[in-house]
Amino acid sequence: MDGYLDGGFELSEFQQKKNALMSEKKTLEEKLSDFERKGNHWLELVRNWILQANQAQNFASSKKFEEMKTFLKTIGLNRHLRASALSVDFKTPFSFLAELP
Repeated sequence: MDGYLDGGFELSEFQQKKNALMSEKKTLEEKLSDFERKGNHWLELVRNWILQANQAQNFASSKKFEEMKTFLKTIGLNRHLRASALSVDFKTPFSFLAELP
């Protein structure tokens, strides 16, 4: 704007630069809006995972076997009971927790 007012730009040059900047501003505003809508999705997934992991720990120390069974169906695959020992292949990301000491 100062360049135009000082006489450094012609009106057509000023309008071209202004249009380019306005277009860039609109693009950045759209990207910001998309991020605000979608950007926190991963945070919600991590939050749910932590809550479910805490729930798993609570089930492990309880005697609510029917609730344990239902919960294991949501986080695990290929459940087997052999020689009074339960074996479960956990879905991702719960498989990560199962590998921890």
